[in-house]
Amino acid sequence: MSALPEKRTAGQWVQTERAAHEAWASLIEKAPKAAQLMHILTARVGEHNAVVVSQKTLSALMKCSRRTVQRAVDVLVEDRWIEVRQIGDRGTVNAYVINDRVAWHGPRESLRYSLFSATVILAEDEQP
Repeated sequence: MSALPEKRTAGQWVQTERAAHEAWASLIEKAPKAAQLMHILTARVGEHNAVVVSQKTLSALMKCSRRTVQRAVDVLVEDRWIEVRQIGDRGTVNAYVINDRVAWHGPRESLRYSLFSATVILAEDEQP
C-alpha cells in the first residue's frame, strides 16, 4: 500500500497507546525491518490480537528474505512487542500475538484471552 485509502471502512481499525508510538519511533531507528514487520502484523490483527501467517508470506509482504523476517521477529520478541506461538514442527508458520500494550482491535477487556478466528491445534512436542 503506497497511499492512504480515500474513505474509511467501518471496523477496519486498531488502537494504539501514545507511549507505543514513541517506542515505535525508536524501533524504526534500531531495527527498521522489525518496525516494518510490526506495522504489517498490526495492520492485519484480528479482534483477539493474533495473526497466523507463514514466514514465506511475511517475506513476500516485506520484500526480503526469510532470514531477515526471522531476525525481525527475534527483535520484536526480545523487546516484548509480540509473542510467537509455533504451529507445526518447523516453526515456519506461527501465530504472532501482538502485545496489547502496543495495539489492539476491538474491546480492550477481551484481550487477555488467546483466541483465534480459526481452530488452531498446537502440540507440546512441536513447541520450542
